[in-house]
Amino acid sequence: MEDLKSPNFFKKNKGIVADFNKKIIDSAPISIITIDKNGVITFVNKYFENFADLKQVIGKNVFHLPFFIREGLCPLYRKLLSDGTLFEKSNCKTKSPSGELRYLSIVAVPLRDKNGNIDGALSMATDVTETVIVKMELARINNSLKERVTQKTQQLMQANEKLKRSLELKSHFISDASHELRTPLSIAKLNLEFFRKQFSNYSKDKEALESLNAIDNEINKVSNILSDLSFFTAVEESSVEKMNIEKIDLNKFMENIAERVRPLAAQKNIKIFFQKNKLGIEIKGDRIKLEKLFLNIIANAVKYGKNSGWVKIKIEPDLKNKSIKIIISDNGIGILKEDLLRIFDRFYRTVPARQDGEGGFGLGLSICKWIVEQHNGKIVAESVFGKGSVFTITLPINRS
Repeated sequence: MEDLKSPNFFKKNKGIVADFNKKIIDSAPISIITIDKNGVITFVNKYFENFADLKQVIGKNVFHLPFFIREGLCPLYRKLLSDGTLFEKSNCKTKSPSGELRYLSIVAVPLRDKNGNIDGALSMATDVTETVIVKMELARINNSLKERVTQKTQQLMQANEKLKRSLELKSHFISDASHELRTPLSIAKLNLEFFRKQFSNYSKDKEALESLNAIDNEINKVSNILSDLSFFTAVEESSVEKMNIEKIDLNKFMENIAERVRPLAAQKNIKIFFQKNKLGIEIKGDRIKLEKLFLNIIANAVKYGKNSGWVKIKIEPDLKNKSIKIIISDNGIGILKEDLLRIFDRFYRTVPARQDGEGGFGLGLSICKWIVEQHNGKIVAESVFGKGSVFTITLPINRS
């Protein structure tokens, strides 16, 4: 047997080699065609027949065949045969002999003679129908999801708009109701003050005087509730609440707050201790809002304090972090653990407040939190039920 390495073997057995090569090409799982430099098809493999609805294509020019024209391949082949620019084109549509739609991915490269000149082209096509169908199905599902998301988003926006209008109506109602109620309350308070003076000057009926005082206290409670409601409706109606910022001497400011609460504390024989800070501490803030903040915290400490108890106010600077802590502690009834997590929530009232019938809608501490946050600070509450509470307000400082 002649050695396969011998150069004469292939010369003597050209037919056998050509037949062998054709079997290999025909067995390839892709379509293969060759064209000459004029675009005439010179060869197709057997796989080509699996999806090409063309009869006797050898000898035909690709530039005249409908498939190549329809899929925009002609310009690409012309450039390839002109300067050797290979190309790849995906998702070319054709029909199998059975009429089934198929998708092809085509790659073409130049063929060159022994001198390196372009002598034609080799074109290979892969059937990517399954991949394309999967992608199309995914795209369809994706579009369907997008439509559903868009629809749900529109529904959510409509629901939000309805909610917004409802909240606006609620805010307007509260604002109008608060305004309308304040006038008769003011008149009632003036008349009450008149009668109280009359009883004080001409009557020794202590029970009647105590009843008038009790009515006055209830009017004050209702006025405070209306004030809190008006405050929150004003905040909700305006995206940015106006802040009248000024420099505040914290020692003088807190001393004034303590003095204002002492008459209330005296009713329960509660002592208020205020520890001044030796440093010249100033903060920048809205005086009226900060007064509301600290009056609320300290008044709560007195309200829920024990008879003959105490409330301590301490100013503790943290110059390293350019902040100041105002610590308000008491030895009152304290706050339950489950209440402590929610005391700053709007409209939340603690168990003792509900059981004792204390007036209010649970807005006080939520207002305090809002005021602190508007001053770029934070408020923290700690408590042991039955032993007392500690509120720590941290604010930025401006040291003089």
